[in-house]
Amino acid sequence: MTILILYGLPGTGKTSVINNMKNYFSISIDCLIREKKLTPTIADFKELSDELMDEIIAFVVSHRYLDIGIELGCLVPIKSIKILEKKLIINNLPYINVILTAENKELVNRLKKRNNDIELGLSDAIKVDSPEKLARFIEIFSFNKPSNALFIDTTNKEISSILKEIELIIVSFKKNRSFLS
Repeated sequence: MTILILYGLPGTGKTSVINNMKNYFSISIDCLIREKKLTPTIADFKELSDELMDEIIAFVVSHRYLDIGIELGCLVPIKSIKILEKKLIINNLPYINVILTAENKELVNRLKKRNNDIELGLSDAIKVDSPEKLARFIEIFSFNKPSNALFIDTTNKEISSILKEIELIIVSFKKNRSFLS
């Protein structure tokens, strides 16, 4: 079992990565929060994060045989992230934190495309409708990054290239984990 936890600002490619990892069961914080709030706000993520971490842990513990990709984004508070990590460690569940990044100009362009896709009914992502809101996400994320993460810059990269980078991280993780066992 490998647990890959993805973090990053809107538009960095988290959903694309998770959706293209064919051998991984995916969990999306956005989907979980939408089960509780139809149109969630930034405050809803903070308010519901501990509860959502408990749901994620319960699922992961009961599905130890699966490789799981968890898309946490950028709004989950560091306190909740630490709760998740502590429970993963207590349950002897190995995990890798990966933060996806991209240049701001590219993020703005990706978000414009995503918002257009939402308006056309081609996407059910959460809309980020202004550069000011992206600036707010950047500010919030500056406090919510796990300290033990690897970074992948997705700027000007195809999804296949990003997936190869992640696969190399996973292979190295598994190799080092078995060496330490």
